[in-house]
Amino acid sequence: MKSLVFSLFIIGAVASHFPVKDPILNIYIPPPEGCTSIGVGPKASTDGSMVTHTNDCKDCDFRLSLVKGKVHDDNSLKPVAPSRFSYPRYVGYDRGNTLNPENVDKSIFSWSITRPIDHIPQVHQTYNYIDGNYAIMNERQVAIGESTCAARLIAIPRDHGGKALFDVSELTRIALERATTAREAIQIMGDLAVEYGYYGAEWEGDFAYAEAGEALTVSDPHEVWMFHILPDDTGASAVWAAQRVPADHVAVVANAFVLKEINEDDRDNFMFSNNLFEVAIRNNFWDPQDGPLNFQKAYGAHVSFDIYCSRRVWRVFDLVAPSLRLNPNSSSLELPFSVKVDKLISARDVMNIMRDHYEGTAFDLTKGLAAGPFGNPNRYDRGDASGAPMAILLQGTFERAISLFRTSYSFVTQSRSWLPDLVGGTVWFGFAAPHATCYAPLYPSSSHLPVSFTQGHLYAFSRGSAWWAFTAVGNYMERMFKYMRVDVEANQRDSEQIQVTKQSQAEGAALRILLSPTASHMQPTGSDVDSAAAAAAAATSPYGAIATGVDLTRAYLTKYQNENAAGVVDSWWKLFEHLMTRYHDGYRLDDFHAETIDPTSLFYPLDWLEKVHFFPAVGPDFTKTTYKYTDDPLAKPAGWYHPQGKSKQSQSAVATSETSDVIISVQHTQATAFSFHFFLVSFACVCSFLGGMYFGRKSHPHPYASIP
Repeated sequence: MKSLVFSLFIIGAVASHFPVKDPILNIYIPPPEGCTSIGVGPKASTDGSMVTHTNDCKDCDFRLSLVKGKVHDDNSLKPVAPSRFSYPRYVGYDRGNTLNPENVDKSIFSWSITRPIDHIPQVHQTYNYIDGNYAIMNERQVAIGESTCAARLIAIPRDHGGKALFDVSELTRIALERATTAREAIQIMGDLAVEYGYYGAEWEGDFAYAEAGEALTVSDPHEVWMFHILPDDTGASAVWAAQRVPADHVAVVANAFVLKEINEDDRDNFMFSNNLFEVAIRNNFWDPQDGPLNFQKAYGAHVSFDIYCSRRVWRVFDLVAPSLRLNPNSSSLELPFSVKVDKLISARDVMNIMRDHYEGTAFDLTKGLAAGPFGNPNRYDRGDASGAPMAILLQGTFERAISLFRTSYSFVTQSRSWLPDLVGGTVWFGFAAPHATCYAPLYPSSSHLPVSFTQGHLYAFSRGSAWWAFTAVGNYMERMFKYMRVDVEANQRDSEQIQVTKQSQAEGAALRILLSPTASHMQPTGSDVDSAAAAAAAATSPYGAIATGVDLTRAYLTKYQNENAAGVVDSWWKLFEHLMTRYHDGYRLDDFHAETIDPTSLFYPLDWLEKVHFFPAVGPDFTKTTYKYTDDPLAKPAGWYHPQGKSKQSQSAVATSETSDVIISVQHTQATAFSFHFFLVSFACVCSFLGGMYFGRKSHPHPYASIP
């Protein structure tokens, strides 16, 4: 019987840890491990329309590539590549110099030219855009941020035996090479997906539904939109919808759809595919008698840990609109689509939001036992090293912050209506974790990107790659995060503020060049622009073979952008060297000019020492007792403390007057435990004795029991 009860207990305990099946899908939906994207309306900001993206990927090709716009011949075809994010994400000559075959490190593996799945007709004119794992921004100030979402339908790509041609990364590239507005970009992506088919980031295995959908924030100088897409039920088309973010609002998506009721009559604020309602009805996702279609409810799949998604959305809303006092435990369904900001926010404000770990809230990842003794906010991904099956690990979770240790890059874009497209479109770009990076401005209108932003991979460390500079800082600061973050944040604050000032000056100069009436007045004084670079830009310009204001502006912005980026990367290598020098072996060096070096010990904090049972029992006193280090090394073994032998009043005096002594307050938890155990043992003994008496007398009556 005992064995049966114990077995049932173990079976029940284990069974309770397996994923809960979605009642509609009848499949397991593990929590996604994806990106966060924020959209900021033009009237919610001091810096124009903004979108963000944290590319939270453990194995992505982090190199940037500048894809040049050009005029295409009639009847030209556009190749559509298969989905790939690992190095090299693409090998060929039609996606910028970075991804050319000669720039692939074949000492690792002999990668061949990427073979397209198929081709579609190309348009006559395309535009410059900056490309990462997704297209980021084009020279017409159209920008895109991304977040993978769980969805209720999946499709298989053509190159794996399915019917769908496009994943979201290819859709973003085609949109940004062609679009001049956010609405146009959305329509391009939606139409192509419906005509040729869309497939998600995964299409088989446990994560297929968790990554079947996509959300994009799409902006131009006048508008910001939230776009959602997933496969349709045929596997050969797509379902999509988009909603405009109110101009003075902020919207956020964090791996769960956020579009709610779709107003089919409001075409100023909503866009959607013609099959949106039909597919929902056909699959019993929505009944028109229940009211307007709620995209989130109809097409969003159940995620085992909704809080993984909704908490980040709440956090952004709470930072930009604290007056709303939103509930941090709200589900994705309960949170609003967007919020009006309490005050205008800047690009710098958004950068700092992307560095957030819930500091100052009940969910602060720099606090608690999981943060270790030095407040490390990083919580690593589940894996085999834990020794537990993934089905068990998926039932546990840490808080998921916006800033993540495995972010390969992040950015904040600016689309500014008061500036010409050539100058107004800016990408504040940073490699590695947002809390460890320094953002630098890039221009889609430039003629080439900083060299260190186009090099490197995860197979080998390289000083020539910008990504490794920021990753080195991020990984090293984990050792003593709460101390090192002070140094890192000071450098971020100073560098980014200087860059904001320089940006204003550089863009003013670029604007003067662009608007100069004659070529003789286009070039500023001094070394503001490299004439050779301007000539090179003019030679390849789609605007003509003569050096125009456009060509000189491109050259000027390219020179400014690349020199600035090189300075930022160099400063981060120096920061890494500084951190290595200042913090090592458990010490911090505070005075770099002292006659005799005198490092400060960064010993573990008291509350953490108590939690790991650093202190032994020191006596039966159950109250807090004051101790100080003894001067006599023979008084106690190493690591022990002894009482001062003084009254509490005199001990207090010692604490305030003898500043050279280290006063430590210790709770006698072990003494308390001893008294509790003593009570339990005594109680057990009494019960055992009485029980023995009872059963003994019942089994063996005494002979005198019958004596009257």
